[in-house]
Amino acid sequence: MSDSEKKDKILTFLNIEDNRDGFFQFNDLNKLVFPDGSVNNNEILYLIDSVINDGYLFQDTSKVKYIFTITPFLKSGGYTGQEERRKLEAEASYQKTLYDAKLTKWQVKIFWPAFLFTLVGSILGIISFYLQVRK
Repeated sequence: MSDSEKKDKILTFLNIEDNRDGFFQFNDLNKLVFPDGSVNNNEILYLIDSVINDGYLFQDTSKVKYIFTITPFLKSGGYTGQEERRKLEAEASYQKTLYDAKLTKWQVKIFWPAFLFTLVGSILGIISFYLQVRK
């Protein structure tokens, strides 16, 4: 289970209607959210600390409490959704870079022929205009 999935699991637990009013100690939260013991105390402290720094939990000494901004965040995908959006943005950025590189190569190859064509056309246009005015 990744860190973002663990953070989502913590926030989902705190977002349950019955859990919204209470403060939870770190150890109790670890036992309630991860009853299988898959997360040790240091890891739960790290996870809760990062969620608090993101502004989704309120901390009072060694206890944490639900903040109302959790629900919209979880509905938008939570930390897992953020991670997926970052991956999609990175992929899109990479594709854009590839397209820009191809376009730049094309622009370099076409510049001089287009310039010469324009120059010849301009010279012929000036000569034609001069001949018509001279008559």
